[in-house]
This record gives sequence, C-alpha cells and structure tokens, in this order.
Amino acid sequence: MIKANDKKGPPAGGPAYLTGCKPELLSPAGDMDSLKGAVAAGADAVYLGGDRFTARAYAANFSSDELIGAIEYAHLRGVKIYLTLNTLVKEREYDDVREFISPFYDAGLDAVIVQDIGVMKLIREEFPHLGIHASTQAAVTGKYSSKLLCEAGVSRIVPARELSLKELRAIKEYTGVSIEAFIHGAMCYSYSGMCLFSAMIGGRSGNRGRCGGACRLPYECRTPGDSKKLPPYPLSLRDMCTLPFLRDLILPEDGVPVIDSLKIEGRMKSADYTAGVTDVYRRAIDSIFESPERPYKASEADLDILKGLYLRTDLCGGYYFMHNDSSMVSGASPGYSGKSGQIRDHVEEAFLKKKDKIRVDVFLRARTDEPLTIDIMAAGEDIRGYHAGDTIVSVSADVPAKADKDPADVEKLTAQLDRFGGSDLDPMHFEVDTDGLSFVPSSVLNALRRRACEAAVSVILAAAKAERDERVSSDRRNIAAKDITEAAAALPSADAFDSVSIGTKEQLGLVSSMDELPERVYVPLRYLADDECAGLLEGLAERTHLFAALPYIMREDGYPAKQDIDRIVFGNKTTVTTEGVLARNLEELAYLKTKGYDRTVVADLTVPVWNAAALKVLSGTAQGFTVSPELNIAEIGDLCRRLGGAGSMTGSVMIYGRVPMMVSANCLRKTAGVCRGPGRNGRYITMLTDRKKNTLPVISECRYCYNVLVNAFPTDIGSYREKLIKAGVREFRISLTCENEQETRSVITGKPSGSATSGRIIKGVE
Repeated sequence: MIKANDKKGPPAGGPAYLTGCKPELLSPAGDMDSLKGAVAAGADAVYLGGDRFTARAYAANFSSDELIGAIEYAHLRGVKIYLTLNTLVKEREYDDVREFISPFYDAGLDAVIVQDIGVMKLIREEFPHLGIHASTQAAVTGKYSSKLLCEAGVSRIVPARELSLKELRAIKEYTGVSIEAFIHGAMCYSYSGMCLFSAMIGGRSGNRGRCGGACRLPYECRTPGDSKKLPPYPLSLRDMCTLPFLRDLILPEDGVPVIDSLKIEGRMKSADYTAGVTDVYRRAIDSIFESPERPYKASEADLDILKGLYLRTDLCGGYYFMHNDSSMVSGASPGYSGKSGQIRDHVEEAFLKKKDKIRVDVFLRARTDEPLTIDIMAAGEDIRGYHAGDTIVSVSADVPAKADKDPADVEKLTAQLDRFGGSDLDPMHFEVDTDGLSFVPSSVLNALRRRACEAAVSVILAAAKAERDERVSSDRRNIAAKDITEAAAALPSADAFDSVSIGTKEQLGLVSSMDELPERVYVPLRYLADDECAGLLEGLAERTHLFAALPYIMREDGYPAKQDIDRIVFGNKTTVTTEGVLARNLEELAYLKTKGYDRTVVADLTVPVWNAAALKVLSGTAQGFTVSPELNIAEIGDLCRRLGGAGSMTGSVMIYGRVPMMVSANCLRKTAGVCRGPGRNGRYITMLTDRKKNTLPVISECRYCYNVLVNAFPTDIGSYREKLIKAGVREFRISLTCENEQETRSVITGKPSGSATSGRIIKGVE
C-alpha cells in the first residue's frame, strides 16, 4: 500500500478531564456571526430566537431558513441548539406555535426555552422528542413549582435569577431535574415574568420580548422618615459576573454539583461579546476540572477582557450568596461604557474569523480490481458517537478502468482529492491505496468526493437527532414525568360578583364598616394572624367569604412564607376560617396542591394566563384565575369564552387598583441603608418620582423580604363591566394597596376620585 503524507499535523490533544460532572456552557446568539463565534470559542450549547415568540424581540434573531442552518451548523460540530420560545402566547396565536416549531423539530432542534405553561402543554403533546426548558420568565422560585413543571414534561428548569445556590440545591435534591443558571450578563430588577412596568406605561411588554427598560431610568427617591437620599438610578442593577467564584458554583465543597448548565446572557449583544465571554468561561471551567485539587483564582486579565467586551457601570456577583445588597445597584447612569479595541481585535482574529470545521480523515481506494471508494473517518475527537478511526461513511463508484498510459499515482489522486474547501469537513490526514494501474477521471472523483461529504454530514445530523430523542426520553424517565391534572371539578354557573383585596389594616377596618359587603374579601396573611384584627375578621366572616391573600413570593431560604401558610392556612392559627386563598405565584399553587388543599384557590394576575391551554394546566391547581392586565377586552373574551362562562374555572379581573408592576428581591430600603432585616413584620412605602413627575409607590414587605412597585395611577375599568361580563368574566375585584382613608372610602363606595388609567383594556400590548 502506498500512503500520502499527512496534509496537517495530528489533532491537538486535550487535558484529561474529570468525567460525569462538568456542566454545559450555554452561550447566546442573536445572529449567525454570534453563533459561529460561540461555537468557535467552546460553547457546548447555544440558545437563540426565531422571528416569533422570543423574549428578545429587538435582537436580530433568525429567520426560519437561518435557524435550520444554525441547527445544522451547530450539530455538525457537536453543539446543541435551544430555541427561545419564552413569551406569553395569546389565544389567537396558540395554533401558530405548532406551525412555527415544526420545521425546527424536524431539523433536530434539541430543546425550547418556554415561559407559557400552555405552550409547555402543546410541546409535550405535539413534539414528544423535544426538550422543554422552563424559562427564568416562568419565575420558578422553589422545589414545588419545579416539581409541578416536571410533571408537565419539563426536563430542565431555569430558576429565577434571585435564588441562592442553597435554594438551587434544594430544587435538585427534591426533583432531580436539570438546572440551568445564569453566570454572566445583565440582570433585571424584577423577578423575570413578574414585571409589567414597560407594558403598563408604554404598551411594550417584557412578557412579549419588548421591554422598554423602565428600570434603567432615573428616579428621585427618599425613604419616609429617613434623610438618606437614594442614588439617581435606584432600580438599575449592575451586570452579573461569577468568574471570581465560579469554582464554588460548579465544584462545591461537598463535591456534589448542582448546576447542570452555565448560561451567559446577551442575545442582543455583539458577536465579539459572545465569543470573548464564552472563551473566558470555557477556559475557566476547563482549568477547574483539569486540576480540581488546586485552588482556583480568576485572573485579572480575564476580568479585564470581560469588562472590555461590555460593561454597564460595573459588575457584581448576583444572588448566589446574598439575598439582596446595595452593592448590586449601579446607582449611576447604566450607559454602555464601550469596548476595548485591542480586546475586540483579539477576539475577532481568534474566533470570528476562524473557519470551524469538522476534523476527519479521508481514505481513498483506487484499484482496478474493486470499486472506487472514499471512506470518511472521525479524526482525533469523537463525532456523535464515532470515535477516532471509526468510519462515518463509505461511498463507492464504478471500478476504475486500467490506464493505457500515465496511470494515477498517489500524488495526483491526493491533489485531486484535497478539495474540501467549500464543505463543512476539514481533512486532517489523507490516505490513498492504489495499485498504480487505474485511470480515475477528475469528474468521477469530484462527484464521489461531493457525495461522500454530503453523506457524512447527513449521517452526523441524523446521529444528533437520535441523540436528542434518547436524551429527552431519558430525562423524562428520570424525573418520572406524568401529566398534570387538566380538569378541575366544575363550578356551578353563577352570576358576576364583586370582591375586594386588602392592603393595610386601616383598609380592613373601613371595608368591615361597609353596609353591604362584596362576595369575597381577600386578607393578607399578616392580618389573619394579628390579634388586633380578630374582632374585625370575625365580623367579616359572618357576613362574607374570607380568603387569605398569600405573599407575592414564596421561597425556602430563610423567608417564612411557607411557614406562615402552614401556620395560618393549614394550621388555622387564626380566629376565623378562610374559605380559600389568593395565590400570587406558581410556587404557592404547587405547594397547595402538594399539601392537598381542598378549598378554593384563585390564581392572581402575577400567575399569567393568556391561553386556554394554560388554563387547562392551571385547572389542576386552581379553581379561579385573574385576567392579565396586559390583555385587551377582545383577548379576554377569547380566553374566558373557552371556559364556557363560569365553567371549570372562574375568570376574575381587577376592576380597580394599582397594578403591581414589579416584584423584586432587591429593596430600596436596603439600598438606602435603612433595612431592619428580613423576617420582621414591617410594611413600608417608599415613593419614586419619575422624569414626568409621576409618583410610584414601592411597598417593602419586610417579613417576606421583597418589594412591590405599583403603578402611579390606579387602573379603573368599571365602565367596561358589562362588556367584561359578556366576555366571560365573573369576578370583579377591587385591589387596595396603599390608598389612604379618604381614597379607600371613595373606592369602596363606588366613587373613586383622582386620576386613573384604563390600562391596556383597549389597546393591549405588543
């Protein structure tokens, strides 16, 4: 046998890594250049958006053809692709989701990142081999909501960014589900998915990928009773950077990893940002796992690279080891500081100009006694289950004729074979076996080479798709997925009724004094356990139906929402018995279901429901839901009519009240340095004044350690009551928050005074 010399040197060897626990590095891509940069820099997976249903509507994103090309490009290089489908979907759009996903599913898409629980249901049923990752937009704050979503077919959770590493561990131990967590990039002030700020003031919904960045604007603010003034940008958080303590996240002291996928934020950022940040974290992860016994310290050079690629004011470590802190808040203008030209040039040269191809070996047999054959083999690195030296494809043509003169020799055949420049393959080594007698026309060899390239690519893509199917099936078996109950006991048909939710003790007293009470009164947990309120509550219980209004956030890491629910709702540590609850988040709904709660559960507007499929999922945990203030009256009708009026679930609407526009773990009082610590019973109101001189109340709920920023103006849609009844709404709720005595009296007597807004009831949101 005659062999040609190697065209290139042997493939570079890699370090001996630990196996079985290295986390995935997940990078963003807003366009094809970013995708290629992420792959070249060492990403294990890339998440990207299509031209619909993505929470970064202002990113370049991918057309359908581009997205299919992106899947193929990544899969050929052993990289997974996750599609962001992380917006809320209106009833009229729901069937479009199926059509949108289908071509990407057929192309081998690995997973979708989803916010809408109704869309999760569709994907589970229509695309059984597609991974479902619950987006951070779903505001998963604990193990109970994680388990609920696992039962809905979710194979990975992207928890709220506000959770600590300890809380992530609790989710992992309780469910076994894969956890994806952010390690670098921008942070929102609000829990993602619970922010209506941009939607209510401008119609640009963060739940539709069109956030206007209201938290990045300046506000004047002083805390009541305190002279300390807050910084001019009190809601603008610094960007997250976990590089200095990355080892603590991926190789904790007990040796049991918690985070399965390390996620970089930045689909709206440039390709050099994506490639450069990916490279820094790729090298850091590999270094930690190459020598796990050695201490790890982030280099100043790498930190300078991260700052030089993109910096909004400054960096912070996020929430992994602190609940909130003034060090997270930028305070100054959050403007972009610009790139370092030197760093940008280095990244472009190292990654963006790099032609990242699949390394293979090529073997040609050109003999007069057997068919002309090209074998393409894996070289150096595994390719979708093919190890170095394994044959990926073998393609043959007719037996070569015997040459009359000047037969093809090794050098000629190698030169003719070495024309892979336009393909995705990069031959590392050519080998030619010839008897020195054959005649091989250039056209025949060129055609065979092209066939071999196409066949190899097809085989690798098919293997990637099969790998996806098996992985998703295995994930779902591991978490013992089962269908969520989709049918609640039918409620009797009923006429429309009124309700009121209480914000303060003063409001509780005023409502108690009403001659005619609404059908329901929602009372916060803190007052149900307050001895001073016992008489008022007993009087109310005799005249109306009392419901417990649960906290906006339920978490396990030292904050007593669950303990209070156990003590007051289940333990009945109150002078009255409540007939139901108003649940404000998915974690509470899941916990109530886990505990076998047998009274009425109403989901508040902070559990967003935009389509009938979401209602079917929710019906396993609640008997009522609250219409999102982002929907217009026609969209409300689309949703409620699917219930048959007062059918299996009761639709509620906030007829009057200040919309909770942000729920945050960070706290204005903490930023001002006047925090008294979590777990106390304090409730404080801080006023923010925006550029238009509107005043927005921010309520600090100290016991549960969160802030609620409510609209400057109450929403009043009382004039639409009859239209809403025709649309299928049955409960009309007055939501009291921080109204004083005079304001409360005017509202509960049906004569609200002062400025108000009709919200999005006519226009809806984009």
